[in-house]
Amino acid sequence: MHRTRTTDLDLLIVRAMIIVFVAVVWLVAVAWAAEQLY
Repeated sequence: MHRTRTTDLDLLIVRAMIIVFVAVVWLVAVAWAAEQLY
């Protein structure tokens, strides 16, 4: 039970990290594109 719970928590943390990473990369790309346009 404890091991499964830890695995679920790890998956949730990894998923959150991926979402944050993608969001940061997307914001950087948008900022870079804005600089290129203006």
